[in-house]
Amino acid sequence: MSFDLGLSSQECYASWPMELTQLEEAFQLVMIAEHFDESLVLLGALLQLEPEELAYVHLNVCAPSDITPIEDTKARLWAWNSLDVLLYNLFLQVFWEKAEQYGLGRLKREVTLLRASTQRLRQKCVARGGVPPGELEDLVRPWQTDSHHPGIRGTREPDSAGRGALCATSAA
Repeated sequence: MSFDLGLSSQECYASWPMELTQLEEAFQLVMIAEHFDESLVLLGALLQLEPEELAYVHLNVCAPSDITPIEDTKARLWAWNSLDVLLYNLFLQVFWEKAEQYGLGRLKREVTLLRASTQRLRQKCVARGGVPPGELEDLVRPWQTDSHHPGIRGTREPDSAGRGALCATSAA
């Protein structure tokens, strides 16, 4: 992540605080994957969108059995990626500061509305989730290399002409 933002973990540690401050000032919001719904609500506030307009459908999700726990390698990863860890911790702190400015109670209510809208969208647009790739048509099959264990799951859409453009544009 730090490399993608123009930072170098190989250069002097002394420059990191200044560079992190510049990044903090450059972004109005950094979405945090572990707090995806909360991030969407804050993004929606910036874009003046309602929670209903932020509803989404998950695509290309790993099967739970294919997720490898990394607890035993976490310390090594943090050491190898210390600048990324600093960057993540900074943006996580800034994220929660923005959430507090927005109002934690308000955020919780808006997340509840978003999740309800998302559930309605899923009921309308997804007949079955977590479908193995071999059971899907080429058009909707998640791409993966031949060597990859086929753990990325797709979704099967209902056989309904009434789905319209809403379902086609609501993938996350």
